[in-house]
Amino acid sequence: EAQALFGSTGIQVVTGHRFLGGYVLSVEGKKCFVDEKVNGWVKEVEKLSEVESVQPQAAHVAFCRSLQFRWRYLQRVLDGEDQPYQELSKVVRQSFMSAILGNPANEEECYLFSLPVNMGGLALTDPIRTTLTSYEASMEGSKELYELSTCFHRKTPIKCTGARKSSERRTQKSKRDPNRERKRIVKGNHGNDPTRKEESNKQISLRTLHM
Repeated sequence: EAQALFGSTGIQVVTGHRFLGGYVLSVEGKKCFVDEKVNGWVKEVEKLSEVESVQPQAAHVAFCRSLQFRWRYLQRVLDGEDQPYQELSKVVRQSFMSAILGNPANEEECYLFSLPVNMGGLALTDPIRTTLTSYEASMEGSKELYELSTCFHRKTPIKCTGARKSSERRTQKSKRDPNRERKRIVKGNHGNDPTRKEESNKQISLRTLHM
């Protein structure tokens, strides 16, 4: 219907489109988008596996610091199944990890390599394992920001109010004079006696220097 209405105007009518590194609306379009990305990463992992035989450190750094974060970003912005990442996981295990050992890596070795460095692994994350966890972490991490950005359009903001007030209190506290409360107490205790005020202010200054 939209094509019939706007076809003569030159406007391109679509059911989905790429947006901020992800894809919105069309389920079929999202699947094609993910498949295209994964196919490209499969080829890149295969290339890195070839480099690993002569430059293992460089290949490892390129994988850990760059390549794997590209598909983890996509997993953070797109909620999907792990099926599209099956081939990518297979290449990471059978090609890249096996190149490290010089022979085919078994299931236990692949698991050990996927652990963080501080746990004795190589931080070579499995794309299948990170499919669901990455999206859930992204949703949880952006939950408060989402509430803050949408509560101003509601008549009765609920959840975001506490977060906003807490943020305002932290800002005000950081700007507050650290000696303000002490000076107020001194003034209340000593009235307008200039001598006692001067002595108390000196004590406050000395305490501040030792803090």
